[in-house]
Amino acid sequence: MSKPVITMHHGLGTLQTTANSGLPAQHMLAVRYLSVNFYQQGGTVEEVRNLSFEVNRGETLAIVGESSSGKSVTSLALMRLVEQGGGCIVSGSMPFCRRNGELF
Repeated sequence: MSKPVITMHHGLGTLQTTANSGLPAQHMLAVRYLSVNFYQQGGTVEEVRNLSFEVNRGETLAIVGESSSGKSVTSLALMRLVEQGGGCIVSGSMPFCRRNGELF
C-alpha cells in the first residue's frame, strides 16, 4: 500500500507533504526550502526565501533575527495560517511528526 501524498495549493505554488517523506526518527519537524511571498499591486515581496531547518525531539528552537526578517511569517507558515495575512506559501515542505509517529 502506497503512502498518501497531501498537496496543498497556495497561490502560484504547491506545498507537498508525504507520509513517506524520509523524515529521520529523531526529527520532529523538518522545514525544507520554504518560500513565502506576498503579492501587492506594486509586485511580489519575497518575505521568506528557501528556509531550511530541522528540530529534533526534545529540542527547543528559537527563531531570532532583525525586524522584518521573516520570523513571524515563518511561524505563521508552520501553522498554515500565513494565508490569513495575505501571504502565500510558494514552495517547500514541512513534515511534522506527531508523538504517535503520524506525519502531518
